[in-house]
Amino acid sequence: MSEVWLLDDDAGVRRGLRRLLLASGVRATACATAAELLAALGEAPRGCVILDLDLGGGASGLDLQDELSQRHPTLPILFLSGRGSVATSVRAMKQGAVDFLEKPVEADALLAAIEAALHRGRDAELDALADAEAQAAAARLTEREREVFVLIARGCTNAEAGELLGIAAGTVKLHRARVMQKLEVHSVAELARMHARLESLT
Repeated sequence: MSEVWLLDDDAGVRRGLRRLLLASGVRATACATAAELLAALGEAPRGCVILDLDLGGGASGLDLQDELSQRHPTLPILFLSGRGSVATSVRAMKQGAVDFLEKPVEADALLAAIEAALHRGRDAELDALADAEAQAAAARLTEREREVFVLIARGCTNAEAGELLGIAAGTVKLHRARVMQKLEVHSVAELARMHARLESLT
């Protein structure tokens, strides 16, 4: 089940936001420090994080955003700040923040932003799973099958791939069938999409 973790050094803000989220049926955990938040997230958090820009003591929410992106790349982040500049909000968004809201924030706007963040998080998890499955499937290919896979995915016919590899078109056809079976695809179009996905990961 998805959860919202919020970090703000103002106890009153933490209580108010947590109360609002709970009243709206959203599971929420409020944290006062970055260390408390990182501990609360655990190993595989599912949900989103709401960060204050100014964490107190000179700490910056932007720096914590960097750390969270490294630890939990699919975890979406919202910023909530009372003094955010345009440059700061642009930087946060470029680094992957879902939204940058100013305090005081209206309940409807906050809940809509959280819903968008949770949706993005679910999509990111599915993409990460698909990437892992594609890599695992590709690892089952032999060296020759990988060569055939790349050429067919790039649009070569069996005959063209055979000429490039120095093997018969019929042999390419056999390799191609095994490639599609191992990758669990049913058309050249799916094969090409799989190749594009794997290329994007290198």
